[in-house]
Amino acid sequence: MSQSNPKDFHYRFENLVDLRELHQLQDDFWRATGYTCAIVNTEGKILAKSGGAAICNLHQQHEVAASVCQENYLFLHRRATQSKEYVVHRCPFGLVNAASSISIEGHHLATLLVGQVFFEPPQINDFVEQARELSCDKSTYLQALSKVPVVTEEEFLKVADYLVNQARFISLLGLQNLQKKELEQKLEVEKNTMQAIFNGSGDAIRIINVGFEVVNQNPQMDSLSGASKSQAVGKLCWETFNHHFCGTDQCILQRILRGETRVKVEVETERPDGRKVPVSLIATPLKDQNGTITGVIESYRDITDRKKAEEQLVRQKKYFEALFRASADAIAILDKENRITDINPRFQELFRYSLDEIKGLNLDQLLAPPDKLGEAQHLTRQVLEEGKIMHESLRMAKDGRLIPVLIRNTAIYIDNKIAGIQAIYTDITKHKETEKNLEEAHQRLLDIIDFLPDATFVIDQDGKVIAWNKAIEDMTGVEKEEILGKGDYVYAVPFYGRRRPVLIDLIQAYNPDLAKTYVYIEYTDKTIIGETFAPNLYNGKGAHLWVKASPLYDSQGHLVGAIESIRDISKRKQVEEKLKYLSIRDKLTGLYNRNYFEEEMRRIKIDRHGPVSIIVCDLDGLKLANDTMGHDQGDKYLKVAAQIIKEVFRETDCVARIGGDEFAVLLPFTGKAAAEEACHRIRVAVSRFNESRPVIPLHLSIGTATGHEPSQSINDIFKEADNNMYREKLLSRKSNRNALVRALTAALEQRDFNTQGHSQRLEKYCVAMGYRLGLSKNNLDDLRLLAQFHDIGKVGISDAILFKPGPLSLGEYEKMKMHCEIGHRIALSSPDLAPIADLILKHHEWWNGKGYPLGLSGEDIPLACRILAIADAYDAMTSDRPYRKALTRQEAVAELKRCAGTQFDPDLVNVFINLINKETQLET
Repeated sequence: MSQSNPKDFHYRFENLVDLRELHQLQDDFWRATGYTCAIVNTEGKILAKSGGAAICNLHQQHEVAASVCQENYLFLHRRATQSKEYVVHRCPFGLVNAASSISIEGHHLATLLVGQVFFEPPQINDFVEQARELSCDKSTYLQALSKVPVVTEEEFLKVADYLVNQARFISLLGLQNLQKKELEQKLEVEKNTMQAIFNGSGDAIRIINVGFEVVNQNPQMDSLSGASKSQAVGKLCWETFNHHFCGTDQCILQRILRGETRVKVEVETERPDGRKVPVSLIATPLKDQNGTITGVIESYRDITDRKKAEEQLVRQKKYFEALFRASADAIAILDKENRITDINPRFQELFRYSLDEIKGLNLDQLLAPPDKLGEAQHLTRQVLEEGKIMHESLRMAKDGRLIPVLIRNTAIYIDNKIAGIQAIYTDITKHKETEKNLEEAHQRLLDIIDFLPDATFVIDQDGKVIAWNKAIEDMTGVEKEEILGKGDYVYAVPFYGRRRPVLIDLIQAYNPDLAKTYVYIEYTDKTIIGETFAPNLYNGKGAHLWVKASPLYDSQGHLVGAIESIRDISKRKQVEEKLKYLSIRDKLTGLYNRNYFEEEMRRIKIDRHGPVSIIVCDLDGLKLANDTMGHDQGDKYLKVAAQIIKEVFRETDCVARIGGDEFAVLLPFTGKAAAEEACHRIRVAVSRFNESRPVIPLHLSIGTATGHEPSQSINDIFKEADNNMYREKLLSRKSNRNALVRALTAALEQRDFNTQGHSQRLEKYCVAMGYRLGLSKNNLDDLRLLAQFHDIGKVGISDAILFKPGPLSLGEYEKMKMHCEIGHRIALSSPDLAPIADLILKHHEWWNGKGYPLGLSGEDIPLACRILAIADAYDAMTSDRPYRKALTRQEAVAELKRCAGTQFDPDLVNVFINLINKETQLET
């Protein structure tokens, strides 16, 4: 008996034999012989058993004893696999067994056991001890022991020989069953394989018997025919799927039965639902084991898609043929040697060749001018290597014309191999002319851009600079050669010192962060206008710029770039800033103006800025200064006052000129005490200024008011301050005016130092004549004042005229004559001089009416003026002047006599001469 590892054999004993039949066989054996018989598998498990000693059953009920029995079976199993026939073995409990291996194809699958006998009567004492060890009832155990057969060894060995034959019989039975199973499995595999092929075929397959009945069909046939297998099987073949061969001598089955071994046709079939399906059909005979044809196997393939593709191919061929013939481009079809096989009508038209003339000729040698032949041959090699080329060049027609063409050659592939070349020639004569015109127009545009007065540049759609005019070169110092063709925001560097987006970049994409960098930006249709400051221009001085950017489009309306023009508006900005300054500032003094002051008053709220104080100042004597010294001097007077007031307050305080001679200060968060302290500082500053003895002393009337309650109106506070100022003005008006007049008089004397004592001498001459004429005390007082202040108006005459060494020009003389009117206005402004204001005005009138300013004559001239005229002329003639020496008394008297009746009152001249002659009388 061969030895083998059961694990190498995938069948188990119980799977190969019918255990019920074996059990029956064993029962018959036990009844006939009384021997216990059992079959044990390779794990020691009893598969079938007949009979069995009662004592062995007791052993099986004890865990240890059962385990010993199990080990004994395994031992017998191992021994049996090593023996060719059988082995005899006495178990640990003394019973004798024989074992024989049951093997199939050399694989041991089970062991056949027989026995459970004694060869000699057992020793009772030994088994009593054994019963005790197994905790078994002694009487029961000994009773079971008595039932064990006692046979001779010779008799038992005969039974063992039978055992071997029975084991061989069982092995043969198992082998037959094994072979049957393997055959069944093989048949099943083949059946499944054929069914899988049948069902899994990509083709639709059906089987038809010689009676034209459908025997079987696969799922693909179900789908193709529209009839399921259950619907088709048993029906005649043409009932579920037919074609025009059915019922004719070309019937597929009939052709097979006539001896054709393979029938292949393409035919249109019809389904039960009426739909027609084009198919490719292959039929082969189906034969039995004797070679007799029992039917036909039909294999169908739906060729609908192929038919459509073929039809499409035909249509495409016609379509491409039509395109080839109707193409606006010249086309030549070449073989792979570059020989012409076909040309289209446009080729014939363009190059003036017919197909018959050039078929089979080399295309390059036919069309390429001599200087282009090498180029053409290179292009042919290139298309054969790379598959296609595109190139612009010249080709020559039959009549010698050189035609600019766009060449597009493409390799023709068949089965992935180059079979020829398609050469396409597009006449680009007009395109080249248009290109030339566009280049000329582009150059003209660049010339126009270059001469634009505004700095201008242009970028393409990639952001590269394509134009940079002369004006932007001058503005930035960057020449066009340095920047043309460059991108990445390089155009921003001259303006901002770094690369960054600018207004022109908003054309392609809106950028809110970029838009915020412009102080002003406006979108008008597709144009963007903005204002910005470029800090890097003009060597870092920077400039305010007005910028305009617009898109550029091609003829199809596609965005191709943008243009930006830039204008330096720094001067305009300066003017705007100046205008803005002037809108809130007083032009003369630089203080805030009335509009700004009133706006600030409207803004201030006592509940948020309280307490609020207002100071109002009025410049006393401005009109007098204007009248006497002129408006230039009056303006200086205002500026001095403004500066004094301004210096008292902080830069942030609102100090304003709100009228011709009126100033105001708005002080939020300032109480009454602080406001009065500020007024005091103003008065101290004015006193300090007047201590410097200016030509015109400064006098300011000041008033202040303070608001604490939110219910108070800011306008009411202003009115209160203005009223307080006016009250102070009224109280000091007279003293201020008299002080001003005295200051003007002193200023006049300081200027005309050569005439010092002149007024005193005049007073003596005039008073003396007044006594002689018997004038009243009041008239004499007026005469004294007139002698002192008659020329007070000369404070308004410039030194250049007043002290000119030579004769005055006509214009200068006219200005000199104005001192009468100036003096008149000064006198009217002073309570002390007002009574003689009219005399000051008329003191230069002549007796004959040729004086000034009114042209009075004779006794229309006030007596005091006529007296003053004689005395003034005499004193002037007898005093030195910068342009002449003094006359003697006699010379002066003679001149008075000469002018009597013209310039002077003749009667008064005589009175004056008599006084002069009586010098002693004058001295007394």
